[in-house]
Amino acid sequence: MVQKRTTVQAVQPRRRVESVRPNVEPGKPRITEATFSSWGDFKGEFCKHLFSGAPFSRGRYLFRGHRDPSWKLISTFDRMFQNQTKSRRLQIAKDLMGLFKRNIEGITLPVEVRSNESLLLALGQHYGLPTRLLDWSESPYIAAFFAYNNQTLWGAQDQSIAIWVLDTTHPIWSSDYGVEILDVPSYGNERVRNQSGKFTLSKTPFLTLEEYVTAHGGEGDPLIKFLVPASDATIALADLDAMGIHHGTVYPEIEGAAQMALFRTVLNHHAFVQTPTTPRPA
Repeated sequence: MVQKRTTVQAVQPRRRVESVRPNVEPGKPRITEATFSSWGDFKGEFCKHLFSGAPFSRGRYLFRGHRDPSWKLISTFDRMFQNQTKSRRLQIAKDLMGLFKRNIEGITLPVEVRSNESLLLALGQHYGLPTRLLDWSESPYIAAFFAYNNQTLWGAQDQSIAIWVLDTTHPIWSSDYGVEILDVPSYGNERVRNQSGKFTLSKTPFLTLEEYVTAHGGEGDPLIKFLVPASDATIALADLDAMGIHHGTVYPEIEGAAQMALFRTVLNHHAFVQTPTTPRPA
């Protein structure tokens, strides 16, 4: 059964969820939530929800998985500098990128990378530079893998995992408004290729994409939040493994081997990275 909520309302199975939005200003986009009763329910119903019964169309939507449904859509940079004023935060982002460009002047890079701001941002983020990029996947199942993998690894006790959905056709995702979608070629970044990755890049004063969406007018659903039971992690991860979505395919080579070793060892020993009361890193 799929539910959609302001407060969650039940609907009949096998029907597309009707829009039920929070009570906010007229003309402002709302963030809809859809709750699925099981992993199987999600697999069977999410496509009906997004495409009204039509086949899945790759690229129409982007997906991002969170093990904790309360986590916001916030970049590493904005999380790190969220206590700064809006204007100062924008200046810090500009200065940080300028210094990064100067610091890599002596490093051999493809010409197309050095001359492309988006590629430089993706490169910097890959090597630990805090940026205003947020990574997404064209696959809902890859997003689910990350949410369930992290939920299991950290021994989290949340009732649900969250799979965020971004409608790429909504006009709010534009550099003219302040947040754009970047399709960045991998150029040796195997993680981007393996994860069917794309990015959103924010150049606005808003900390989160939720704030950005709420502040701009327009119709439709630029963002949707799917909630799937966290208790289905074992079933979901086994199912995803059968689809060929696992550590060895999602992460590149040695990193994939390391991540798989960690995951299996934690499960075998029930030695979760944290206890339920330990604060989780964002």
